[in-house]
Amino acid sequence: MAGVEAYGAKCPCCSKAMVSKHETGVGWLEFDACPSCGFLNWTSHDVRGDGDQTDAGRSKVWEDILHHYHCENLPELRKFLGGDEVDLNEPTKFDYSGYSVEELNAKRVVEPSVILKDLVELSEGSSDPKPPF
Repeated sequence: MAGVEAYGAKCPCCSKAMVSKHETGVGWLEFDACPSCGFLNWTSHDVRGDGDQTDAGRSKVWEDILHHYHCENLPELRKFLGGDEVDLNEPTKFDYSGYSVEELNAKRVVEPSVILKDLVELSEGSSDPKPPF
């Protein structure tokens, strides 16, 4: 993933820290991704806007992000990136001012309840959380 990555942009869905990637190379994948609620907005060489984004594509990009950070699931990624102990002062890659709550929630992974369950298990000390993918 060539580009500039930052952790600390405020998620438009849950207001927690998310990772953003701004492309600087040839590969072209840009995203805002929240490991707390599963929100993901992205563009790539074949996904130019909201109409091109699918749930299957969203899962694939999450898998790529997890692989890049050597994490198995979103709670592990969240912990690896620093959890909630960051200042929320990084810019998002995309402007969300024109989106409704419904449109933003549609950009979350299909089963955010699985992710929330994993966060509870992880915080309670479970050593084997189930990945959401």
